[in-house]
Amino acid sequence: MADMRNKRRNPKSKTVFKGNRIDNEGKNLDVTIEIWDAGESSHIPRYNVIARDETGRIATGNGDNDLEVAIDIVHWQDLS
Repeated sequence: MADMRNKRRNPKSKTVFKGNRIDNEGKNLDVTIEIWDAGESSHIPRYNVIARDETGRIATGNGDNDLEVAIDIVHWQDLS
């Protein structure tokens, strides 16, 4: 669902980071974080962040024009 939302936004760029996270059961899981940038002239929030863990869980946020805020407002608990 998050991918469909980003396709409609027609992002100018996507940056991908890999990391890990410990879930509520104490398991260390690989996480892929995508930062979608719609560009400065976009009429929508510039940045949108999507995080996926190796089990297939997805966390997203509402997006923001400030990258730090866009990362902070991701619903990280959805990966727990």
